[in-house]
Amino acid sequence: MRTCAGGPAARRRGSLVALWLGLLLGIAGPTPARADEPAAAQVTVETVWPPPGARLAAPLAGPSAVAVDRAGRVWVAEPQADRVIRLPDRAASTPRVATPEGALRRPLGLAAAPDGTLLVADTGNHRIVRLAPDGRIVATYGGPGDDPGEFERPAAVAAAPDGTFLVADTGNHRVQRLDAAGRP
Repeated sequence: MRTCAGGPAARRRGSLVALWLGLLLGIAGPTPARADEPAAAQVTVETVWPPPGARLAAPLAGPSAVAVDRAGRVWVAEPQADRVIRLPDRAASTPRVATPEGALRRPLGLAAAPDGTLLVADTGNHRIVRLAPDGRIVATYGGPGDDPGEFERPAAVAAAPDGTFLVADTGNHRVQRLDAAGRP
């Protein structure tokens, strides 16, 4: 069986790579309990979107990544719709499309950067895109190729506390670290 770069197998690999990168950077995964804190007695599972019982005109289009920025906003990559959306707060009923139409192609990975921007693995365009909190594209990094700072189907991105970020450069079979300005 063959799968394309944006198929289910690639999305699973991208999710695993994102988790691995997050664990490597120490920014994902479980946080050990402190000795002075009581252990959690129960776990609550909540559907964030759509609200339970809601009837939607259009469901999410194959969400592949979720990120929460420092203001608590929830962002979702939708590669099947070539966009990133911001989920509404509980008072609103419709997600806000964050990216201009045609700006992204198969975005698979997201990471909230410490400066308040959002990093997007724009897989189909072989680049990383930096979005402002209002969804404007403020910078792009890379492009197709195999030189340092170039990408071939980047599937995941992870932001480090110091502003650097790591990219799972899937097509080139490597992970690249870039500084906060996007330089290798």
